[in-house]
Amino acid sequence: MLGIDGPDAAGKTTLADALAAELGVRALRATVDGFHLPAAERHVLPYEDSFDVQRLVSQLLEPFRTGAPSVLVRSWDWVRDAPDPVEAAVPADGVLVLDGVFLGQVRDQLDVWVFLDVPPEVTLARAAVRDPAFSAARYRERYLPAQARYRATVRADLVVDNRDPEQPRLLP
Repeated sequence: MLGIDGPDAAGKTTLADALAAELGVRALRATVDGFHLPAAERHVLPYEDSFDVQRLVSQLLEPFRTGAPSVLVRSWDWVRDAPDPVEAAVPADGVLVLDGVFLGQVRDQLDVWVFLDVPPEVTLARAAVRDPAFSAARYRERYLPAQARYRATVRADLVVDNRDPEQPRLLP
């Protein structure tokens, strides 16, 4: 299982999709975004606690590791704020490519943990372009502080400077 981690708008999904395409039929794609908690819960919690980590582990990561024929790749639609369970068949000799923020919470489940590092100003600039509900205040007050706290704890297998996705740079 391969985890692609990093702050918002670091390029996690883009890289995970590209890697999964290279792996072809052996890849199963999932994102932590499919395991959000309901808005009523996550909006009162610190940002790093916004995800149903228990369900992610029990319904996706553990079953995948133990050879289940299918796994839950999504439990919640955070945009509609509604349950939206989606199961997928596990490919033979499959590789799970999981992207999302705060994957250090499931580090013991991952075979390889990649952290895409971008500075806060890159997060803000990219988020302003891709997020239709972008709020610089929300990012500065909620997302960026949580990501700074988390970044200080990251001990990923690979850390990549991804401020320029056309020229990612492996960091020591």
